[in-house]
Amino acid sequence: MANKRPGSKALIKDINKILVLSTIREHGPVSRTEVARITKLNLSTISKICDELYRQNMLFDIGEGISSGGRRPIQMLFNNNLGYILSVKIEESHLQIALTNLKPSIIDYHEYLYDHGQDYPSVLKLIVEKIIEISDELRDKEKSLLGIGIALSGIINQDRGELLSSTFLGWENETLVEDLKKNIDTPVFIDNDVNCYALAQHWLGSGKGHSNFICLTIGEGIGGALFIRNRLYRGHRGGAGELGHMIIQTDGKPCYCGQKGCLEAYASYPAIVSRMKELTDRSFNISEIAQLAEEGDSDARVVMRQAGKYLGSALINLAMTCNPELIIIGGEGIKELKSFLPSIQNQFDENWFTRSGLDNTPILFDEPGNRFFLLGAALLVIDHLFGAPLYETENPLL
Repeated sequence: MANKRPGSKALIKDINKILVLSTIREHGPVSRTEVARITKLNLSTISKICDELYRQNMLFDIGEGISSGGRRPIQMLFNNNLGYILSVKIEESHLQIALTNLKPSIIDYHEYLYDHGQDYPSVLKLIVEKIIEISDELRDKEKSLLGIGIALSGIINQDRGELLSSTFLGWENETLVEDLKKNIDTPVFIDNDVNCYALAQHWLGSGKGHSNFICLTIGEGIGGALFIRNRLYRGHRGGAGELGHMIIQTDGKPCYCGQKGCLEAYASYPAIVSRMKELTDRSFNISEIAQLAEEGDSDARVVMRQAGKYLGSALINLAMTCNPELIIIGGEGIKELKSFLPSIQNQFDENWFTRSGLDNTPILFDEPGNRFFLLGAALLVIDHLFGAPLYETENPLL
């Protein structure tokens, strides 16, 4: 971790600058008077900071607002195209890379395939090649790359930029940020992929306006993230939210993590596919099983209903532990979930809070195709850029 900056006038100036910039970014279009009200800084300080931000091309006007007496206030917006971010999501068999602005909105997207279960050095080499390639293109267009955000499955030490363990990828103790910095001089930030997803939900999705919520993602694996008091809860070693490895069956089916009875062994897509083959002695993929269930196939419906009940029971455990305002279920294969959503909800409604009338935690099912994993990776960079500048790290906005 970087060293803390000592208290000084320069530190106070930078803190105020980031505070004003963040306020305009989050609340814009907004006037200087409104910024002063929100930040509780005096208007002369706001004007000095805004004048500097205009000179640096960070703000622009969009016209006059409504007057409450006197001159109409000039409405300001943050320049979301001031610089760009590369978002990377590492999967078992492919790499997703998106170029975003500072809103963040995805401007360009690419996918790169590799062999299933590729080793770390090979994937690292591909990431470096593609980042350098895209960075050079931006430089040729005189555009600034402000940071790189990376989302991947596993337990992450964010402070050190290390992947401690990913059973999904088969990697352990990889110094990802350090390895990238050997070839790339742009700041790099990494986090668990579902943490990135939850971050995007907080700023852009169903979690916006909620202080406490849980995200559950379902696909090849089952992941989770906890948002508590408006912050991601990562736990002592970055392992909070490994909901797929919650034990739901004592001495149950073996899981690839080494435990027995994990939720993932009963309700992930591979588990559903395996259970369908046990019942029918035929091989189907998850999309085919979901389609059969919708068409009324009894075996497919049994399999989906069982998986839904396991997921609903896991959500009860979470609700009893965290009492969230909201639970969001998503994932890249969310369209396949429709077949067992009713059984998830029916099982979850058996929780004590709902039956006693004390609380009724809503479950929201995310829409497919919103790229929230990648947008969340971009938000890792944005969090750094707009965070209080208390540490001796480079920030191009200052």
